Amino acid sequence: MPKNQFLIFEWETKTTSYIVGTKKVPAPCFTPEIKGDEDMEVILRFAGKAMDEGNPIMVPANRWPSFVANARFRVTSLFKDRLNIQQLVKRHPIIFYEPPELFRYTTHRVLVSYALKGNSSRIREFRKRLKQGNESEALELIPEFYRPFVEKQMAAICKAMGLRSSSKKNERSHVIDAWLTKEVGESYWAHIVDIYSEVRKLPDSAIVPPVPPILQSSVEAIIKRVRAANHVTSVICERLEDKEKFSPVPYFHLYLDWKTLLDDDIVEQIIRMAEIELKIGEYCGTVITLTGYNLAAEKNNFNKIESFITEIVNISHQYHLPVILPRSGWYGLYLTDLDVQAFGSLLNGHSRYTPSGGKISKEDKYGKLPLIDAAVELKISNVLKWIEKHGELPDVLGLPRKPTPDLLKDADKYRVLFSKPWRLCHCEEARRIRNGLIQGVKNPAKRYLERSLHPYFGHK
Repeated sequence: MPKNQFLIFEWETKTTSYIVGTKKVPAPCFTPEIKGDEDMEVILRFAGKAMDEGNPIMVPANRWPSFVANARFRVTSLFKDRLNIQQLVKRHPIIFYEPPELFRYTTHRVLVSYALKGNSSRIREFRKRLKQGNESEALELIPEFYRPFVEKQMAAICKAMGLRSSSKKNERSHVIDAWLTKEVGESYWAHIVDIYSEVRKLPDSAIVPPVPPILQSSVEAIIKRVRAANHVTSVICERLEDKEKFSPVPYFHLYLDWKTLLDDDIVEQIIRMAEIELKIGEYCGTVITLTGYNLAAEKNNFNKIESFITEIVNISHQYHLPVILPRSGWYGLYLTDLDVQAFGSLLNGHSRYTPSGGKISKEDKYGKLPLIDAAVELKISNVLKWIEKHGELPDVLGLPRKPTPDLLKDADKYRVLFSKPWRLCHCEEARRIRNGLIQGVKNPAKRYLERSLHPYFGHK
């Protein structure tokens, strides 16, 4: 039986489009990633103004039910043009994504909060049991798939809470080691079925499965586990497919550090694994979550990333599958010249979820704002200097050009109504790159960034 084709080559315009659910998405496209309630509020307020209908949105898979249950997101707002969540899912495809760093780094309470779907009462109960010295009972609250990852960092979690951990067995182990445990292997199927049960409720959606990170030090067992995680997800979606209506299809997911690309042997194993799995599995595209774009650029090794992306693009396109680069920002935009279909970013511009706590400066509470054309991130002090010089920010569809005095006094409001919405300026950049392709411009993303102030691609 021939596979479904999720990538459309539009020869007349020299562009591509791709399919998410039942919607056709013009490429290249920027896919914003939501982290929590604040980000959801931003998207509900600005998606209808700054994003084209059909533009996908990436959401944290285990937090999605809490968004749906939140009455604030379900009701029709008094604010003009603000969508509710029901309107959002009709207008935009939703891509379910498990933040992969939660299964790699020690993130203390961040993973606990995520595993418990952000439920404050269950989080309090977890802390209560830890304070009582009942670590095993606290772990019972954590869903089975997440439990080994929490257990591996229990000492760090207790330390962050000012408690002493009674467990010594995981003090010297790494979070990534949980991927090779029997518990994760046995719980993975049920975990994906749980995600699928939420995804299938939406009219247009897809799944990015959680996978282990492939590092420079990775053993063959990790690469096998990456393939197994992807393949299991593909099999589950195929078995649960509803022939009568839309059923979600997963992406093939690779999560790796840029230094991995310095090892030709590991790269060859990854390419070979991808070739085999994309040939036999049922996928709607390839997602590459790569960490360290900026570091590779600083070390003059960005060509390694370009070479790897080119290989994956060639394999994926052979099977009519798009390639998506979450959390890649302007680096991902640059790589659209290599026929990548989409690039993404968290709304705060960070490359990953970071541990909570610690001191943060007053200015940093306002977040950073990405400036179109300049391709740089501006703190609030730099935003004010820009406005003092130019009067207002550049004109971008649906985005505010100047913060009100009220926003300047309130960091929370400033983030929701000004700095985070400006992350959607990447949507406008994607439109410009597509128009450049249609007009026959060679490497339009490179040309755009060469005129910018970007630290790596910009004019020196």
